[in-house]
Amino acid sequence: MKNKLHQYFTDLNEYFSPSKILFNSFISSFLLIWMDYKNLISQFGSDVFGKFMIIFFLVILLFLVFLNYKKLSYSLYAKDLSETDIILISVSINLVSLLCFRIIALYNLNFITIILFFSFLALFGLIFLRVLRIGTDSLKEPVTSITVDLRLIINNEIEYEKNFILGEDAVEYDLLDREPIVNELKSLIKDYNSEERLVIGIEGKWGTGKSTIVNNLSNEIKDNDEILIIDEFNPWVYENNAAMFKGLLDKVFDRETFEISSEELTRIKKSFFSLVFGEKFNGLQNLINETKYDEQALLKRINNYLNKNNRKIVLIIDNLDRLSSDKIVLILSFVHNVLSGIENFIIILAYDQEELNDILLSENISKKYLSKLIQKRIILPVPNKSTIVRISYLSLSNILKGFNIEYSETELQFIVNSLVNQGLELRELKRIINSIILPLRKFTTHKYFTDYFILELIKYFDYDLYLEMYENPDMFITFDSKDYAWDKAKQNNENKEYFDKLSKKHGNYFSLLQLNFSKVKDYLNGSDLNLRTSYTRQDPAYKNAHKNKRIYSADFYSMYFNFSLTKEAEISEKMNEFLGSNNPSKSGTDAAIEYIYSLDIEEQNYSLMHIEYIGDDILLENRIYFIEELLKNLDALSDERPFLGISNRERIIILISELLVVIKDEKTIKSFLNENLNKINDISNLDSLIYWTNSKEKVKIENDNIASIVKEHLGNIIIKIVSNKVNIFDYDLNKKGNLISVYKYYLSEDKDLDELKEYLKGLYNKNTLYKILYEFIFSSTDGSTYEYYVSQDFEKLNDMEMIFELINQTEPEDEKQTIIKEIYFLTKEEIFTSSDMSERGVMNLNYRL
Repeated sequence: MKNKLHQYFTDLNEYFSPSKILFNSFISSFLLIWMDYKNLISQFGSDVFGKFMIIFFLVILLFLVFLNYKKLSYSLYAKDLSETDIILISVSINLVSLLCFRIIALYNLNFITIILFFSFLALFGLIFLRVLRIGTDSLKEPVTSITVDLRLIINNEIEYEKNFILGEDAVEYDLLDREPIVNELKSLIKDYNSEERLVIGIEGKWGTGKSTIVNNLSNEIKDNDEILIIDEFNPWVYENNAAMFKGLLDKVFDRETFEISSEELTRIKKSFFSLVFGEKFNGLQNLINETKYDEQALLKRINNYLNKNNRKIVLIIDNLDRLSSDKIVLILSFVHNVLSGIENFIIILAYDQEELNDILLSENISKKYLSKLIQKRIILPVPNKSTIVRISYLSLSNILKGFNIEYSETELQFIVNSLVNQGLELRELKRIINSIILPLRKFTTHKYFTDYFILELIKYFDYDLYLEMYENPDMFITFDSKDYAWDKAKQNNENKEYFDKLSKKHGNYFSLLQLNFSKVKDYLNGSDLNLRTSYTRQDPAYKNAHKNKRIYSADFYSMYFNFSLTKEAEISEKMNEFLGSNNPSKSGTDAAIEYIYSLDIEEQNYSLMHIEYIGDDILLENRIYFIEELLKNLDALSDERPFLGISNRERIIILISELLVVIKDEKTIKSFLNENLNKINDISNLDSLIYWTNSKEKVKIENDNIASIVKEHLGNIIIKIVSNKVNIFDYDLNKKGNLISVYKYYLSEDKDLDELKEYLKGLYNKNTLYKILYEFIFSSTDGSTYEYYVSQDFEKLNDMEMIFELINQTEPEDEKQTIIKEIYFLTKEEIFTSSDMSERGVMNLNYRL
């Protein structure tokens, strides 16, 4: 309770004037006591009219209370002080005063005294409730501001899990090595002793450290009792020139500064104010004339005080060039004419010389006026680029590390160097961090940092270029575009012409895009654009695009322009969540499999491709378990091959090839094959596995014998089938591709094809005929239609006379068999071996057979 009372009356003292409250309360109390002493209220209510008026006013009062019930309730329940508290305290004081008078002076304990007493108790109760409402059980700890400065980030002294934002206010630390300037000014001010005022101009572009210098200088000299510092004057807060000038006078001629009577200081300020805004002058131009004012007596009084007390005044006005022209002229006039008579008065003005000259010229004032006013110029050098680069890189990299965001050091360094070369200064760096980097903690971790950062920088600095990229994605995208570049030369020229236009108009920021798009990099290097009309899954750029969701893939391009994920990005995020190193449990693997089976064919295809690219991030035991579980339900995945793509089942084989490369150990590989790929139906899968493993060997493991291990395993299965004359076209064993895989094995091992031909002849019958024929039908597609034709190997492995005799004897049982028969009769026997596709029989269908 003690703390509550303390806070209540502390707030009362801070927001209101207790002395005025007490004064007004005692005045009103005196009037009430006097009225009570004279018995005026009783006399007023002695007749009928008086009683009526009293009752009337009481009714009106109750009615007003009723009408304002909600407002009164809000005032009583509000958690901050208001006029209600002042009224309650004032009326309580009045009642206490009146009660004391009645009891002590008049010994009057009648009915009215009792009413007054209970009224006081009621008011005291309300005040008590207000104390409880406003006060706290303990004094609050000071609230920590979320505004921080750049030094904390550079020194890594930020709690990155909490929200923070970089402040725009000038700082007191020195990042730009301006300490020698501060020391020189400090020494000059300390030793300065003259009958003239001294005007120092600190000149420099925005971001060169002017504010830092004046702040550090102020801190260096503030403890010197001989120096009175006036550095809190803020010209921007004043509505007009008169208000600004009055504020400036109040700052300069402050009671605490001069310790002169307030009346004398008021006289001085009024005198100066009338001289500037009185009838003697009209217009701003007259303010800068070298007119002598008859204020010697006043100035002498000020100078005598300063001399007797061995004191000097330092007035600091920062960012002078940011004011309106009329305010600038008024301040310069004040410095030149009004303050010129004060001894040991030092004025420090900080401004951009070029900006200030332009403003003076707009008022028809020569820039020579400024050079005449300034006695000492300090021209700040342009900040060293290497210093800005170091500060910028440290700030950005520390935040990214604090947010656990992966980034490329070389790419970040390139971006920082580019921005600094384009004139980046520290204030702009703070805005970039606040606007682009800090939001990363909440909503853009799924984007590749370099792509995100560059695109946001372009949106920040060059919105027209940003719109060009948004409206013309095909000019930038490298992979997965739906518009296939059939005419590479034409596409190349169109792209170059487009980039010519962008480079001329947006050169500064267009060059940043070379980190995002290989096309832009090729263009800037003066080479033909690599349009990537064909590429493989092993292309590092393609793998990087899908593993990191890069902007140069059409699958992710659009998500960099909004906050929503593309479907591909959503699948990638799910796979990372289920199978990434952060989820070592097999439950994550089970969830991944369940999720894959819930997707449509195209989405399944993409999910499996993404797993291939993140394979190195998956724990080996989970990787093996994942593939083994998929192989158990391999037939549930579509074997349909998309246009220019790979089927879902084939992607499983690719994942197995990747796994075997990681395992390497021969014993472990054989064990895996025996447990998971040991059936007749696995022949074509093993054949594909050999192909993909060989492709991996060319890249990573040229000296390993993984492919030969798989081939040996396949050979063992095939030898058993042929030697035991197992019918691979039995319903349970039949799978398209098995026979062709057996044939490819015989060719690779130089085995006797007649043996295989005899084996196949032994399988000829009406039940197996169309299965055998279908085995030799190949297809191609452009994405919308399918072309079917008979393989050239058909004649090499079959007895043509027997097979066509059987075809003539066996009627098709369904539409599929009918189409198979038509395909064979479209192809004449004598041109089965022709390599010219135009001579071969082709059937076009708009669906997959």
